[in-house]
Amino acid sequence: MNTTFCWYGNEYKVTNGVFQHEGLKFFVREGQKGECDVGIVVNCLQRGGFSYWDFAPYVGKVVDIGAHIGGFTCAVAKTAAKVVSWEASSENYSILLQNVKANRITNIQCHWAAVGDGSPKLLGLSSGSTAGASIVVTEGRDVEEVPGAGLAEVLGDGEVEFVKMDCEGAEYELFLDCPRDLVRRMEKMVAEVHWHPKFRHQDFVDFIAGCGYSTEVRASRADSAKMVAFRRIGAP
Repeated sequence: MNTTFCWYGNEYKVTNGVFQHEGLKFFVREGQKGECDVGIVVNCLQRGGFSYWDFAPYVGKVVDIGAHIGGFTCAVAKTAAKVVSWEASSENYSILLQNVKANRITNIQCHWAAVGDGSPKLLGLSSGSTAGASIVVTEGRDVEEVPGAGLAEVLGDGEVEFVKMDCEGAEYELFLDCPRDLVRRMEKMVAEVHWHPKFRHQDFVDFIAGCGYSTEVRASRADSAKMVAFRRIGAP
């Protein structure tokens, strides 16, 4: 597959099914899904504005929640000591593994699971977007059964320097009501906080702030999602 995808006015070439960007290569899908793959990779790698890189460089342990096909995961592995990546969609997860292998990266651990309270989930699949799978929105969608993972498993042992999170509304179930000491294992986090039928964006922001974090809304691409940066008070 050789094609050119347009994303927010910019053109990106895909050759033999591979998209190369910032010294990394990514296998992507064809058609509309491929265009979405390329756009998500570009969004994950871009600096400034709607960005996960404001606290960079990252040299410690990084957790990527909602890894998609590995845009942020593969890029941050260049400097991080360890990257732990979580992806709920089995199709995305398969391509994530392929891209980690293609870039010969050895400091990444990948996990297939839907984050939340730790129980298995039904994941609603978006027909057009490869990044829109959600445990919150399933009505009218195809679904797949996915293993679950709670916050203790997601963060793992020890301190986490940075968490990148974009998990389509599962952030509320993942974090809300978790013990303060568990949440405070994170030094910094940049999260896309989504619409949820039971919670407001501010509910999530207030909970993390109450665990001892400064907060800043960095950008909003739509009313349904807010980009928020969190830094543990006293962290470097």
